[in-house]
Amino acid sequence: MLIPYFVTILQLILSIEYSYSFKRFKHTQLKYYKAQNSVSFRSLDNLTSYDIYVAGESITIQIPTSVVNVSDIVNWKVVNLKKDRLMFVHKNKPQILIDQKTIRPMKLKPGTNPLTGPIIVFSDNETLHVPTIFNPNLTEPVPELNYIELLHFDDQSAEVSVLRSLPMLKDDWKFIKAWKMMDYIHFDDKLYLLIKRSI
Repeated sequence: MLIPYFVTILQLILSIEYSYSFKRFKHTQLKYYKAQNSVSFRSLDNLTSYDIYVAGESITIQIPTSVVNVSDIVNWKVVNLKKDRLMFVHKNKPQILIDQKTIRPMKLKPGTNPLTGPIIVFSDNETLHVPTIFNPNLTEPVPELNYIELLHFDDQSAEVSVLRSLPMLKDDWKFIKAWKMMDYIHFDDKLYLLIKRSI
């Protein structure tokens, strides 16, 4: 009885297409199938100037070391390219950089779970989030989680919301011990995920 559910989930994971939600990426030839790092140094001689890359487009921005540590900013997953309201995720925390001077946490709209896994940034302030689920003893209570979520980051309200999702089935907690995205690859407007699942 459970096999059809697992087969359905596997089919959805192996062939997810969000062609409505993001433009085809314009990566370099070397980075064509993967998104490059969101943040890189403009120059090693000037550690306050950064190139920010999102879905095939980039900008240069100045961020003083008094605002953020260099070791932190290079690990940002940037969501948009607005210099005055730059949204990003760092250590699973959605945040917003305002006027290149102040960093504030973003709020989660009701019904939006905290980020627990990796994200893939699209255009239009959207990201794909694959929550990491870890329940080795198959115990209750289990929060209502989604296997995959399409998130929207709003730079005006500083909120994150779920646009679409693939929710866990009612009794999945009895069988799924672990769920984690390991890697991904995309071809034009098709996205393929490699997910580790333990049952």
